[in-house]
Amino acid sequence: MVRRFISPLLLLALLAPATLHGTAPVLGGVVESAPGRPLPDARVELLPILSNYELNHRRLAGLDVAAAAETVTGADGRFHLAAPVPGLWQLRLHATGFVPLTYGPIAAGGPLELPGVVLSAAEAATIEVRRESGAAISGAWVYATTSAAGPVRPLDEAAAAHGWRAAPRFGTTGEDGRLVVPRRAGEWLNLVIAAPWSHRLREVQGVEGLRYFLDPSVPARQPIQVTDADGEPQAGVLVCLGNVARPVGTTGADGCFVVQGDFSSPARLLLLAADGRMLSARLEPGGAASDAPARFVLPPAATVKLWT
Repeated sequence: MVRRFISPLLLLALLAPATLHGTAPVLGGVVESAPGRPLPDARVELLPILSNYELNHRRLAGLDVAAAAETVTGADGRFHLAAPVPGLWQLRLHATGFVPLTYGPIAAGGPLELPGVVLSAAEAATIEVRRESGAAISGAWVYATTSAAGPVRPLDEAAAAHGWRAAPRFGTTGEDGRLVVPRRAGEWLNLVIAAPWSHRLREVQGVEGLRYFLDPSVPARQPIQVTDADGEPQAGVLVCLGNVARPVGTTGADGCFVVQGDFSSPARLLLLAADGRMLSARLEPGGAASDAPARFVLPPAATVKLWT
């Protein structure tokens, strides 16, 4: 009996061909605007399940996850969508005037009928970000999710019980400092906001009047360096901040990156390497003297033990 070790990425590569046999699975379902009222022309997108590194690398570049397949619902509210190959997928559903939803992950290995869903009508919520002087801030990053503390949910209990959930709503403010997102009437939003000159995130709960002011002061610079256990600098590591793990940049050839913002209090730091290694840590205020970087050590790549 021989004991062998294999990384998760290699294991996935070895198992992948076994999941590609047979015809492409077809997903189906029905979308309604009210019980018994089919909703035509709702857009349905099939999204791949990306690794944390791939997903955040796209977000850093300002790119959304590209749909592998898409369609619209017919007059009867029904859709059929063929996945390119069997595997794990996520469905995204959106229609003008309604709260966008997601469903998944979906293990698609053959024909699959998804639970029907009734979309909730949405109103246009304007999020406004300004300097303390009142001047508009363009290019501010905003990420909005439903607050569990609010009195209204973005979808009905049946849809939520079957696995549907409200999609995050995010984007950047325009020249007028505003971003318009859909939300259900009475829905509270948890907002994460960052000014274009700072990596530090401000997390607030939006109820009414969605206007927020950001400190215009010049941000502090906090250098960091990412190495392995042997002290070797790790290049290309994604640096993410906050509870929503917003990607803000990648380390250079020397493993270094400069985080900018007001770090008078600890900030959550998530480091992601392309080979799957990751480290969750805290960026402590005043953790580095002068320009000396705060050092973070990535753990070794995880292994899976196999017996033959």
